[in-house]
Amino acid sequence: GLFARVCREILKGKVEFEEMYVDAAAANLVRDPTRFDVIVTTNVYGDILSDEASQIAGSLGLAPSANIGDEKSMFEPVHGAAFDIAGRGIVNPTAFLLSISMMLYQLYEKSKNVAYMSAHKSLENAISEVYKRGIKLTQDVGGNAKSSEFIDEIYKYIQ
Repeated sequence: GLFARVCREILKGKVEFEEMYVDAAAANLVRDPTRFDVIVTTNVYGDILSDEASQIAGSLGLAPSANIGDEKSMFEPVHGAAFDIAGRGIVNPTAFLLSISMMLYQLYEKSKNVAYMSAHKSLENAISEVYKRGIKLTQDVGGNAKSSEFIDEIYKYIQ
């Protein structure tokens, strides 16, 4: 109750929000993922819902994340360490690379240094181009490329 009560107090009058139980949120994510913009929840429920949402998008390997604070921020893939496929060269690095892109954008927002914005756009555009072309994709998204082959393909489109 404390978490929900504090969220209500902080958000009231500032943003439109809807409360729902985690099982309803999970069902609604599957039914209509566009219904959600931001989900505020505790860590355990957030971990479950973010894994579900990334699978709806196609793979855990596609989902970046950011915890952005006033002074410090942290950027990382949603999927964590993926110990089950570690060392096999088949992990999809997209979430990691998109997390870096988000970090570059945040650095731009803080500093207004256009080099950060250029790097952010270049990385996102390169990733997008590889997916559009469907070349050298990893197994989790229907390809058969190794991680290093996928990264080499992205590198070709970095400006």
